[in-house]
Amino acid sequence: MKTRTICTLIGMAALSAPVLASPILYATSGSQLYRIDVGNLDNGGLPQGVDMFQMEHTLVSLTHGNNGELWGTERYESSGDSKFSLYRIDDLMSTPVMTEHADFIGGRTSTIVNVNGNLQGFLDDTSEMISIDTVNNTYDVIGSYANLPNTPASSGFDSLSQTSYGIRDNELFQFDSNFGTSGSFNSVKVADLDFNGINGPMGGEIVDGVYYHAVVQDLVMHIFSVDLITGATDELVSFDVLEGDAVGLAGIPAVPAPGSAALLALGSLIATRRRRSE
Repeated sequence: MKTRTICTLIGMAALSAPVLASPILYATSGSQLYRIDVGNLDNGGLPQGVDMFQMEHTLVSLTHGNNGELWGTERYESSGDSKFSLYRIDDLMSTPVMTEHADFIGGRTSTIVNVNGNLQGFLDDTSEMISIDTVNNTYDVIGSYANLPNTPASSGFDSLSQTSYGIRDNELFQFDSNFGTSGSFNSVKVADLDFNGINGPMGGEIVDGVYYHAVVQDLVMHIFSVDLITGATDELVSFDVLEGDAVGLAGIPAVPAPGSAALLALGSLIATRRRRSE
């Protein structure tokens, strides 16, 4: 097994660690990763705590893992074998380290989500939901969604209700994963959504019962909260981004921050390790 490490230098704003983060969100837009402290806003609702990191690849999806890590899938197939890579991001509260975990998914996933500790995703081309095995680096088709014309661009799992949700354009769906003999399942529309006329690449995740949903338009990222019952939306933060390509969003629940020292200084590094078998 060969490992190649690439480090890319990128400038960023210094951020003092709050005593309590509630929550910390991570969003991708193009080849940048943004860390957003939505519990640290100024009086105008703008985030005081946003850090930016350069990645080697554009991720189209993002979700939290089981051990404080993030998982994402690449937007553009980069290996030339028609397989799409799964990436892992660690060291989230310091300088994130992005590692190519494995190259094995047989299509681009519009979004992935952590469901009770297991990764699931939606394949763009085949209209199927898949389960992703990060130990054996394989995936299985769970079923096809019978009445949803397009794959969701944003998804989340509510652990309290044990329900999966997805957003496509301006509609919120709930996914029924009780499969029949046909191997298909239905999506139930919950509500129409109002994102203030903002349209563009999107991603999302449910954290502590709140659906956080990001949309990028005209190089500005807008992050909304979405009520899972009524579909009511509230724009929480917005900030400029460098690219308007694919968007992924993930979050970790509120946790005590270690002290009050600055998390990072200008000119931090993000490392990408690419694993290739001999």
